[in-house]
Amino acid sequence: MERPGRTRPISYRISAALDDARAYLKAPPPYGRIHTYPATSDRPDLVRAEGPGWSLIGELGDDPVAFILLDTAPEIPHPARAARTTALLHALSDMAHAQNQAAEGLSRMEASS
Repeated sequence: MERPGRTRPISYRISAALDDARAYLKAPPPYGRIHTYPATSDRPDLVRAEGPGWSLIGELGDDPVAFILLDTAPEIPHPARAARTTALLHALSDMAHAQNQAAEGLSRMEASS
């Protein structure tokens, strides 16, 4: 049990943020919590996810990397680089694409009615 006035260590909060992001794969968040940005000639695809108390920004290039930003210290990006993190970034990107396609389909249906 956490004592009042004490905060959890940064490593715990980063792990909790990654766990929250992984939970999105089982129970998708509301539309708009996950975004994907297409690659350009000088950078790979990017994915961004947001949750309570954290944001995750990831790059899906040849050497994928994610950065966790905690609301308590948003000026300090915490890198996360592992096979599980790479898989998470790709899955979140796929989810964002699917959500965008669904939203576009709804917009087209509403426009035609």
